[in-house]
Amino acid sequence: MTHIAICFTDSSGTYHKHALVTVASVFDNTKSQICLHIIHDETLREQEKNLFSALCLRHNNRIIFHPVKEISQDITKNVPAFLGKGTLYKILIPDLIQENKILYLDCDIVCLCDVAAIYRMDISGNYIGAVKLNKKQGLAWSKRYGLSSAFCINAGVLLMNLEKIRREIPDYAERLFSIVRDKGIPMGDQGATNIFFDGRADAFALLPEFCNFLLETEDHSVLPLAAYQGKMLHFAGKKPWRVFTPPALYYWKYYASLFPDENVPERMQNLEPYEYAHLFSFLLRHEKLRRWVNRLREAEQDGLASLIRARLFARSRKRRAKAAEAVRSGLTDATP
Repeated sequence: MTHIAICFTDSSGTYHKHALVTVASVFDNTKSQICLHIIHDETLREQEKNLFSALCLRHNNRIIFHPVKEISQDITKNVPAFLGKGTLYKILIPDLIQENKILYLDCDIVCLCDVAAIYRMDISGNYIGAVKLNKKQGLAWSKRYGLSSAFCINAGVLLMNLEKIRREIPDYAERLFSIVRDKGIPMGDQGATNIFFDGRADAFALLPEFCNFLLETEDHSVLPLAAYQGKMLHFAGKKPWRVFTPPALYYWKYYASLFPDENVPERMQNLEPYEYAHLFSFLLRHEKLRRWVNRLREAEQDGLASLIRARLFARSRKRRAKAAEAVRSGLTDATP
């Protein structure tokens, strides 16, 4: 059986819908049986719990709810509002879930792959299996937190070796919470995890990119739709319920199936279009467009007039120079 976990708060009364989309996409693409662990606080009401239970029953999967106590305000006050304190609940997973291994997923994920294949990956010699940030992001994180390695992970998908964590780091939660509290890091548990495991050779097992396909990395948000198949789509940053990107279609597909009474097309029409920066970056893959961007850069550096003279009248200058050379060579039939 594959064990997966999600963590969230539902103070708005609507966030459970995003979590349901994640769970539905997992169930739809995984053939083997799943045990779903939901780590939550008192904001998740019984009627919302029943929605998760009904979804599990429909797919013949199991579900276990893990309520958590209030985390000290000294810790939660350092978590940015865009993350929410629910992101800290994943730090409690080794204490709450008594399995040897768990696959944790953020609730801004749409799964288009079989999670059992990820769950079976061997991380026996490591604490956590995860996808690393790209080189640019990794270097930025290392510099910001003074890390010894540029190998930084994204904590949206974590394959956790719970048995190893409990055996070798019995105070795991306390130590990570202290980092969040004392350092005031801007990325909550993700920052704490990277800081805590920095320099440990057995810290992270590198998972393939498809396990956590970050859609704001290297133009991932503007690929052909077929390119997203077989991947764990992670909407880190721009959320599909706020900003429209091509892969957001998969999110709304599951949302519409879960909530058929809601006017999904109308809601999609009201979304902001995806940032033009993504489209612009995508277009720059084409050589001709890159050349034009270089010309614009030259215009900024040298002035527009010099660019026009250099680019638009380059051929006429060459023709005049050729004609002058021909006259000097005695070729009277040269045309100036």
